[in-house]
Amino acid sequence: MTAYDAEVVSIWLNQEWPAGILMVGGCDADGKTFCRRLGENSAVSASDECWQTLNEAIAQLAAYDCGGERTKWIFETAIIFAARRSDGAWAGIMTPRELPQSLQSNVNSRLAEFVSAAA
Repeated sequence: MTAYDAEVVSIWLNQEWPAGILMVGGCDADGKTFCRRLGENSAVSASDECWQTLNEAIAQLAAYDCGGERTKWIFETAIIFAARRSDGAWAGIMTPRELPQSLQSNVNSRLAEFVSAAA
């Protein structure tokens, strides 16, 4: 990861996040993971291995031209919104499954920020 990209990811990751978002994270273009768990009461935890597994899935989707720059994975209790940059880096935002429209709009704009910050 370049120094510029490390700074961009750090700023994006450490900004103020609205209540209701459980976790943010992803991988840089070299596959190095980054993650921030939000909310003191959040029981959500994900290891580097989880983010690397998601990294492989996103890379495979991109290789087969599936999903485009944005994907949304819906699980029983959570949703992962992900956006991939042209350099291969991607970010994901995990939310509860029951998601207010205002929070979904915020998620979309935060992912757009990540994508547009590519060097």
